[in-house]
Amino acid sequence: MSTIEQRRSARFFFTLEGIFYHVNGEHRIETRDISAGGAFFKSPENPAKNTVVKLLLWIKKDQDGEIKSYPVDVSAFVVRALKYSAEDEGENGFAVRWLTVSCKNDSQPLKEFLKGFLGIGYGFITIQRPSEAEKVYMFKFPEAEKIMKTIQEASGEKPVPKKVDTPAREPSGTSNVKKRVMTGVYVSIPITFMVGDQTFAGVASKIADNGMRIDTDSPIPQQYERISIKLTLETKRRKVDLNLNGTVTIVKPLDFDLTSGGSFEVEFGIGNDPVIVNIYRKVVEQLKSTVF
Repeated sequence: MSTIEQRRSARFFFTLEGIFYHVNGEHRIETRDISAGGAFFKSPENPAKNTVVKLLLWIKKDQDGEIKSYPVDVSAFVVRALKYSAEDEGENGFAVRWLTVSCKNDSQPLKEFLKGFLGIGYGFITIQRPSEAEKVYMFKFPEAEKIMKTIQEASGEKPVPKKVDTPAREPSGTSNVKKRVMTGVYVSIPITFMVGDQTFAGVASKIADNGMRIDTDSPIPQQYERISIKLTLETKRRKVDLNLNGTVTIVKPLDFDLTSGGSFEVEFGIGNDPVIVNIYRKVVEQLKSTVF
């Protein structure tokens, strides 16, 4: 099994410093490794496993030869905590899955953290206003709602109803993806999808004019990630490969780290070959006409 199949998010080994807010005070922490899904922090004190922690991280950037630091606030879910005795060898610390990351009055440090440190190039940053003079820019990670729901169910709490009003949004990348319900035809068509230079097998379980839903046993992409899809059509004369590019809009993993498969929805963008898109849509229309 390849590394990407074992761990969906590539880990980067550079140091990011910050503060961990513990019940007995504040503690300095630094990353041992970091990925789009989470990080491992070296820390003198550890939080309890399966709890939510608050962190303050410092994003350092070289601006015209001067190193400047910008704070970002992080909410994360603890998946592992390691504590060694004086006789043992090992690094004390804890591993987390990202829930949210935010900063005040300026979205640039947040974008720098998402793009420069985590490699996340697409997504939405919500704008919240705690007061008239203050703005808070926040990015919620794709797995946050599922993790919080699991915590609430384990504690016996009732989920808080979602507000109807929609906050203002600012794109963190160049994507104009908007969440909307996919209407289409339920099918079972084998496909392959490419994430970077890796190819995985899947099944298109629902197809629509503007996208499709894919089920797979392979690691699933991150939300807002760009992928390529190959759909093979067989005619009486020959086989035709339709290659389409799209953005992942919804992910439904079977576990927290996306490695055990699940389903996800893809929306096709404007960067596709119009001829291929036209053929694909004709296939969708033909399948719709056979449904009763």
